[in-house]
Amino acid sequence: NFESMKVLVTGATGYVGRHLINELKKTEHEVFALIRNNKNSEKLIENNVKPLIGDIKFKESLNKLDKHFEIIIHLAFSLFPGADSDTNVTGFDNVVSFAKENPLRKFIYISSQLVYGNTPENEIINEDFPCQTTMFFGKHQLRAENKLINMAVSEGFPAVILRPSEIFGGEGGFFKETQLNGYINGKVPIIGKGNNAISFTFVGDLVQAIVSSINKQGIEGHIFNINTPGVLTINELI
Repeated sequence: NFESMKVLVTGATGYVGRHLINELKKTEHEVFALIRNNKNSEKLIENNVKPLIGDIKFKESLNKLDKHFEIIIHLAFSLFPGADSDTNVTGFDNVVSFAKENPLRKFIYISSQLVYGNTPENEIINEDFPCQTTMFFGKHQLRAENKLINMAVSEGFPAVILRPSEIFGGEGGFFKETQLNGYINGKVPIIGKGNNAISFTFVGDLVQAIVSSINKQGIEGHIFNINTPGVLTINELI
């Protein structure tokens, strides 16, 4: 059942965010995008999205915003060492604190399957598989997940967690711009014989999952893996 709501998106000008905005503009939701400066505001306005200036790393920056959001989709995430904890830890905590001051119906957090760490070969991994990540980024996401689930249990906080695998498709994206281009140009070493399989999530599938989560009932407090069917090896990719 569709219901129009006020939706705030962080990370709206990033790779997934741009695709998400393109899909949300087709809906009747009132969409707001949190951006750090006016650089991308014109394009957002063209897409019928209301830009809001703010920086999640600073709580006072968020406190200046109106608190009328029913849906918050948290995409903002940093992969850059040095700035990562400011965004992924402090920034995340600030967004969650801000969310609690709104008439919130759902907080949709985009994590990733990095939280699982290395997984056994040929084994299907579901949401109950133990999370044993050793990567900083994965640890940041797992910390965020644990905080949200604990809040869902203790306070009824309406968190929904989506775990996509390696995201691909469209323009840009970490995988295309760094790994895939690196493999093709010989700048990224292929581990072993290139037969290790990778699970992927098409960016359009992830966007559809996010949009569907807005109005889907009864999913609060749950985690969902998001995958496009099939796996590919490095050799098949290049």
